[in-house]
Amino acid sequence: MGGGECFGEAGQLFSGSLFVSGVQGHVKSLWGPYRTKRSKAFDIDVVFPPVAVEEVTEAVEVSESSEKNRGPDLVYIAQFRPEKNHRLILEAFASFLHSKVELPAYSNETPKLVLIGSVRNSHDDAKRVYQLRLLAHELNIKDNVEFICDAPWPLMLERMRTSSVGVNAMWNEHFGIGVVEYQAAGMIAVVNNSGGPKLDIVVDVDGKPTGFHASTAQEYAEGFRKALTLSPQETLDMRRRARRSAERFTDKTFADKWLGNAEKLVALQIKRTSK
Repeated sequence: MGGGECFGEAGQLFSGSLFVSGVQGHVKSLWGPYRTKRSKAFDIDVVFPPVAVEEVTEAVEVSESSEKNRGPDLVYIAQFRPEKNHRLILEAFASFLHSKVELPAYSNETPKLVLIGSVRNSHDDAKRVYQLRLLAHELNIKDNVEFICDAPWPLMLERMRTSSVGVNAMWNEHFGIGVVEYQAAGMIAVVNNSGGPKLDIVVDVDGKPTGFHASTAQEYAEGFRKALTLSPQETLDMRRRARRSAERFTDKTFADKWLGNAEKLVALQIKRTSK
């Protein structure tokens, strides 16, 4: 019996199944045939991890008046680890910056890329940050790139409040808590065209986008251009849609769904033991 089949057989233990994060499609592909064979109703519910949405929304205003506090900066909040692919974002930002795109809404400002992340207590991580700084220099964008290592939460909130775009570059990330925080702060997200950020978070609201997806440096550069050349009204509308999208990931939503599904499983167990 293969791994997928074993996993599918395990799924027969439940008439309803509960998973954290965006793995629903994968689980369906593994369990579906075996549950169908046994005439099991397919009922998988996704419970997303809780994110500090309420805290962000309280700290960051999204309104017509708050737009004057935002500049054309792009923020990438992620640990300085290889899989976070900071190099790709530096290359994309260089392409975007050197293209000298006109930004009518920010006519007197030059975009800046702000890289915020923790550095683990290792020589490799410190070396990685140094190499990224060198790359920014080689790409002739060092004056437009800021590195903030081990930033405290209040500083991250402040940067989300005053910036316009939130970036994610990790391939096939299971979820993406930082992306939800971007949305809660009303930032326009430009995220990797894979995994949770694509399938679960940066999705349409009312049939309209809440951000942009990209894979290559050129696609990211185009995403930055699109995000920063929207009209003032289009920008505010997208920020509001992004915030509404983030409301799916509050602590309360997590607690309600978790307890609701737990109650179903308890009821199922009682039913089985009473037979």
